[in-house]
Amino acid sequence: MTSNQPLPEEYTDGYVIFMGRRFITDKRALIPRLETEELVKYCLKLLRENPSIQTVADIGTGSGIIPISIAEKIERPIQTFASDMSQEALSLAQENAQTKNTEITFLQWDLLKPLISRFGDKAPNEILITANLPYVREKEINSWLVHEPRMAFLGGVQTGFELYERFFDQLFAWKNRPKQCHVVIEFWLWQRDIAETVLMWKDCSYSFFADLRGIERFAHICLSR
Repeated sequence: MTSNQPLPEEYTDGYVIFMGRRFITDKRALIPRLETEELVKYCLKLLRENPSIQTVADIGTGSGIIPISIAEKIERPIQTFASDMSQEALSLAQENAQTKNTEITFLQWDLLKPLISRFGDKAPNEILITANLPYVREKEINSWLVHEPRMAFLGGVQTGFELYERFFDQLFAWKNRPKQCHVVIEFWLWQRDIAETVLMWKDCSYSFFADLRGIERFAHICLSR
C-alpha cells in the first residue's frame, strides 16, 4: 500500500512522551499510543499490591516503553525481561533502556518461546507478563499505518486476535511455567468478546478493565499450577 500521508510527527521528531518521559521513536517499531499508559498504571498498582512478584516480562516489546516504564517507576528491584521477533525493534528498545539507565534482559524469538527457553525448569514462583501484541486485521490497514512496521500492527486476517491465540497456546502449554502467572494484555476496541471467548475455555481466571474512554480493552488473566 502506498500513501501520500507524511511521516508521523513522532518519527520526524524522533521521540514520543510516554508516562511523562521521553522515548526514542523511529521506524524500527510501532509508535507508542497514549492508551497503553493505562496498562502500565494497572501493572504498577498490581506490583505494589503484590510484593511477591519479583519478575516482569514484556512480550512483543517494540520500543520497550512498557518494561522500561515499569522498571523505572516501581519502588523495588525487579528482574525484567523483554522479547520481540524483530531485531530492529529490540535494538531500539535497548537504546531506550540505555538512555534511561534501566537494566533489562532482551530476548529475540517467537512470543513466549525465548522466555520459556531462558527459564528452563527454573522459572520464578510468580511472574507478571505484559503484552501489547499486534491486533489489527488485514482489512483494517489504512494509510495512517503504512509508515509503521507491518509486523508491529498486523495481528491476523480474520479477527486480528490470532497472534494472541498463539500467545495463549504457548502460555498454557508451558510445562514448567511459574506457579502463579499474572498476564496483562491490551487489544483492539471491539475485541473484548473475542478475548473472552478464547479465555473462557482456558483454565484461568480473568477480568477486564477500561481505558479513559470507558472501553474495556485490557485484560488481567491469572493462572496457577
